[in-house]
Amino acid sequence: MNRRASERRAVPGALAREARISAFPLRRLCAYLGLGLLVLVSYGRLAGGLGAGWPGTPFDFIAIDDPDYVSSNSRVQAGLTAAGVRWAFGRPQAGNWHPLTWLSLMLDCQMFGPNPAALHAVNLALHLANAWLLLLVLERMTGRLGISFCAAALWAVHPLRVESVAWISERKDVLSTCFALLALLAYERYARRPSIGRYLPIVGCFALSLLAKQMWVTLPFVLLLVDYWPLGRAAAPAPVDSRYPSRTWRRLWLEKLPLLGLSLGFSLVIYYVQQTAGAMGDVGKLAWGPRLANVLVGYGMYLAKSFWPTRLAIMYRYPSAGHDAALVVLGSLALLGTTVLAVVGRRRWPWLFVGWCWFVGMLFPVSGVVPIGSHAWADRYSYAPQIGLAIAFVWSAAAVWRRLETRVPPLIGRAAPAALLALGLIPLGILCSRQVSRWQSTERLFAHTIAVTDENDELELTLAGYLATHQQPAAAEARYRAILRKRPKSIVARLEFATFLIPQARFDEAAGLVEEALRQQPDNAAARSRLGAIRLLQNRPADAVTEYETAIRLRPDWAPPRNDLAWLLATHPAAEVRSPTRAVELAESACRLTGRQDPSLLDTLAAAQAAAEQWEQAIRTGAEAASLARGQGNKALAAEIAARVALYERRLPVRSP
Repeated sequence: MNRRASERRAVPGALAREARISAFPLRRLCAYLGLGLLVLVSYGRLAGGLGAGWPGTPFDFIAIDDPDYVSSNSRVQAGLTAAGVRWAFGRPQAGNWHPLTWLSLMLDCQMFGPNPAALHAVNLALHLANAWLLLLVLERMTGRLGISFCAAALWAVHPLRVESVAWISERKDVLSTCFALLALLAYERYARRPSIGRYLPIVGCFALSLLAKQMWVTLPFVLLLVDYWPLGRAAAPAPVDSRYPSRTWRRLWLEKLPLLGLSLGFSLVIYYVQQTAGAMGDVGKLAWGPRLANVLVGYGMYLAKSFWPTRLAIMYRYPSAGHDAALVVLGSLALLGTTVLAVVGRRRWPWLFVGWCWFVGMLFPVSGVVPIGSHAWADRYSYAPQIGLAIAFVWSAAAVWRRLETRVPPLIGRAAPAALLALGLIPLGILCSRQVSRWQSTERLFAHTIAVTDENDELELTLAGYLATHQQPAAAEARYRAILRKRPKSIVARLEFATFLIPQARFDEAAGLVEEALRQQPDNAAARSRLGAIRLLQNRPADAVTEYETAIRLRPDWAPPRNDLAWLLATHPAAEVRSPTRAVELAESACRLTGRQDPSLLDTLAAAQAAAEQWEQAIRTGAEAASLARGQGNKALAAEIAARVALYERRLPVRSP
């Protein structure tokens, strides 16, 4: 035995881990630079058009969520302002409460304007930071640079990551994970020498992660898993010379109580927000049997796409006929079989147990047991959970290779790991880059999704609407007609098509579509309200009033028909149609329903008050509406309202043309 080998054997386990971390700084630098290069090569085209010298075609906003988050959100586009901060921390927006994500997007707009290339670049930078943080966390906890690099690289360039990185609205994914990984890094430091001073950064980073997105509510349980392995704080399977002082399970649970309190609080918040926003969707309407089947199939799909990442899509709809029984059985076997293997082998293969529980546990809140959204599953939900799967896979592969290493020639033994790593990462990188390219535009992304999924009516309608608003009316109409041929009883499709026809002054055809929808569902409030708008355009105000009143009766807690009818009764040029008292009543109720936070509704109330000759109230309400519009960054609306306030000051009402 040579001297170097003797010294290496003499170093106890904990000191050996420290030695591995501090040794070979050039090797460590190459690992981090190599990981960064992999990420940039796989995702680099996202920043196309960012500036001079950066290759590629610019990526645009996507028609789902991006308008709510940036492209049509005047609050965000106004940048970081005191009013914007209050708005971000106030009422839930876009069916979520994630103030830190709003502040992040506001900061981007403050620095770069609402430039999609810059916003994509920031998402990419955060993902790169997450890849480096994951490598650092794994390296510090295990002392294994090479294996940690493999796990971080496998996770970072996997095609399932693309949705979270390429979708500007998913800033919440990359941002929350960044703070969660910082919390894990702080926890590793705390575990070596526990103290309040070292515990507080964990709480702070965890809180910031939850303020960006509540995906990491299971972090306290993840910390218990890493206590078991690789930190070994729970005694088994820790070496006796561990750097991390051992604790009883009771003590480990107790130290997680503040974090569990945060998890519980934020879980209740997001459940309330999703429920009140009506975001539970189709899965939320399922009985427990079909819902459980969806959970089992979902786990199976996440596993399948982890190992065979093809036919990825922005939306996977729940099948109208339910899941095939064979898929439910396969999903059950995969989930149950791997869980049994991980639990039984937890002492021999602790990494498999920890990684699998990380994957299953983090996916559970978004698995559909508590329904969120209208999808069956989503690629973005795998962003954080698949870290556990990468750990389980890579450390298990390393354990298998250690057994095989002694049976192959030394030259092959040294070259084989690098060759196998390249064999895995190169195809993943190619698939990742190809998936990134599909996010270049709404049209390209939606067309791909429609091609690889079934029953995606909602996305087909969104694509048709996108084409209509981007000067492609012929293509949009063809899409609408194709959807109706395929789904002739789709009420939503008929209403969307009718809305498309209105700006073209094809009122009779639009009315026919809505009337057919009402024959199928006479108590559809949205259809009644849409028909009211069409009747007004057909110069049939009495019929419009009837339809609006019916919509209000069918759905009394819905503000839009109240607002539309109030405007009609306050501003119609025919005196026999106007009813100022009823207009004020309707407009006041619409404002109450929205908490007086919608400047357009306040504008209608001011017009109704002016019609009723309540001039002072009209001036005050109009000023409130204009101020609110300016605070939201909507200068054009504020100017329109100010012009109407000038009329009220001259004791003149508003009259529609």
